[in-house]
Amino acid sequence: MISVNKSPQNAITYGQMNLIFQSRALWRELVMWSRIYLDSRIAGIGMTEDVFKRIYLIPTEFGNVIRIVFGDQAADVIVQQLTSSVMLYRQLVEAMITGDHDAADRIAQELYKNGNERAAYMASINPFWDETQWKNLLYTFYSYSFQEILFILTVFNPQTAK
Repeated sequence: MISVNKSPQNAITYGQMNLIFQSRALWRELVMWSRIYLDSRIAGIGMTEDVFKRIYLIPTEFGNVIRIVFGDQAADVIVQQLTSSVMLYRQLVEAMITGDHDAADRIAQELYKNGNERAAYMASINPFWDETQWKNLLYTFYSYSFQEILFILTVFNPQTAK
């Protein structure tokens, strides 16, 4: 059964819905461009640096969405945290390609630390966001990213993935 809330004070505006949609689209872009970067870098095809430059723009785009709702200070923090995450991802890919497992482990720990900071910050700016839920989402994202890197490494260069 579908119920329609006819109370205007509880309705989401088109502008709010567009911000939600834009946020979801940016997550999809981050995942898509990260996959393209990974494939390009590991297989040695395409324009890897141009792809990475596109990924590097996504934190600023996220910041622009955050800025509308939470202001400049929140946007600046989120941009810094996401940019750090993007740079760590790139370092992780490089460490895994070269087989530097110690560096990969260290970078993975830095990503989790970054995730913890992001989760805490997101929960601090919005009382409806739960820090534990943010951690779970980010940890799942990182786990899938690590698995994806290992899988693609195995497909393109089985010796490196060991």
